[in-house]
Amino acid sequence: TVLKQCHFEVCAAEVGALLNEAKSLVQRAREAPPGTVYPGPVLDVDQATMQVFYCALSTWEQHVKDVVGHPPRFQDRTIAFGAKVDPQLASVLKRMKQDFQNIAIARHWYFHHLESSVDVVKVQKTMLRVSQSLLDANPSQPPKDPWNESAVPSVPTQVLIRLARPTTRVNLPIARVSNLVGRKDDVADALKMLSAPGAQVLIHGLPGVGKDAVMAEVVHSEPIRELGGLQGWLQASSDAVFRQQLIDLFATHQPSVIQGFENDAKAAIVSIKSWLGSNSDWVLFVEDASPTSSTVWDVLPTMQQGCGRVVMTSQSQLTADCGHFTGSHIHLKPFETSQSIELLQHLDVLDQADLDRPELAVFLGERLGNLPLSVAMCGHLARNLVGPNKVQTLITMYSGKDEKELDTVGRDPRHD
Repeated sequence: TVLKQCHFEVCAAEVGALLNEAKSLVQRAREAPPGTVYPGPVLDVDQATMQVFYCALSTWEQHVKDVVGHPPRFQDRTIAFGAKVDPQLASVLKRMKQDFQNIAIARHWYFHHLESSVDVVKVQKTMLRVSQSLLDANPSQPPKDPWNESAVPSVPTQVLIRLARPTTRVNLPIARVSNLVGRKDDVADALKMLSAPGAQVLIHGLPGVGKDAVMAEVVHSEPIRELGGLQGWLQASSDAVFRQQLIDLFATHQPSVIQGFENDAKAAIVSIKSWLGSNSDWVLFVEDASPTSSTVWDVLPTMQQGCGRVVMTSQSQLTADCGHFTGSHIHLKPFETSQSIELLQHLDVLDQADLDRPELAVFLGERLGNLPLSVAMCGHLARNLVGPNKVQTLITMYSGKDEKELDTVGRDPRHD
């Protein structure tokens, strides 16, 4: 749409054609069994012949563009050109419409690996005839024979194209931490625990200890990206919110699961529960689960069912309060003082004088509890202060305020 508004009609058409082909490939991938491999060689045709055909097709497109002044636009099984074509060439293009259609069908067959067979030698002769007719109508262009087999390397190169299963990527409600201090081992542990289907991991600890930041890092990790399938971030602090977000996730990315239940939330949840319990191609990230998150415990399958993967954050260990969770645990503890200092250094708010102040360690440990969220908030506040001794100014500001005042500038979340 933007390209069309900018009057780049040809470019817009090219992008549109590519998108249409991509949609076709994606749809075939959705319908294919997991792990389907789409080979470079096409049905019943040897690799060398296909290399010749591909080179011929690619160079023919460029040659036609040079002669006509516009690239051929492939739209499914037809070919079109821009409106501003020389009238003399336009009559030739119109007369050879059937030849162009045959070439378009062959191209569609090659790129989409259709079951129907195409005589590639006959199509190459058609391309040669079309090019010659265009040259006759425009003698200023030098003749070319780019699809001569001698121009193609005699040693075939095997190419495999593997279509991965489509993935519903997660939209994070929190910003990803650009440099995760002190939690890389926890992220690695979570990924290791998630290696098998049916895995469930609970990340628990005090408010502000970095549970959601660790879970967000897991979301963005390469192993999770490679899993593919349905992935969603859901908030369980409210049971009603969790139910609605779960239904919205399936309405967007797995609409067939709740088809017919658009106006019946209870029936939709039942259908989603059945789907989760019979499919393994999904990962759900559940924020702030608790023993009272009834829909969470009702919908999610148990580890023994071996379906999907679940990552949760919670202030509770859950096992003592909720018998439904039997997965692995990662207990996040507050930072060591050295890690709090490292975080402030990453935020570029400490100078050597700050590091030499004994009150810095006291402030981080006693006032902020070495909780990453509190330390990070203070660091960002310090960056906005004007003048030298920013950290000392911040320590003084925190020390002179009561808890109600500190609510407006960030404080130890344990007191929330």
